Amino acid sequence: LQQYIRFVQCPKNSKDSNKSRWKTAKWWERLLENVEPLKLTVKRQDKTVDEMIKWLDKQIGPTLATVVTALDGEINWLYKLISNGNTRLKNKHQQAIFQYQQEREKKQRKHKGDENG
Repeated sequence: LQQYIRFVQCPKNSKDSNKSRWKTAKWWERLLENVEPLKLTVKRQDKTVDEMIKWLDKQIGPTLATVVTALDGEINWLYKLISNGNTRLKNKHQQAIFQYQQEREKKQRKHKGDENG
């Protein structure tokens, strides 16, 4: 907890406004004496394919549109970019692909069942 927050005490008769040089408040030190180290972080969840699509649209869309427009619609460079990216896929990417395809197949089976039922 100490690495995230610190309560300080303003030195009496001091003109030092730099709080990083102020001493930690005694009551805060006493409170933390018997406290175990605590991590306040949460493991980041891997992105889903849908989240990746949203990110591409928001962050990359305008840049892609600019480049394709400047190249008069030529997109062979984009296919090369995708091909090169395929060689760099990590396990988290493979997992996202697998999960997305599984969910898509499940929806398709459900849709076919609804049509036949």
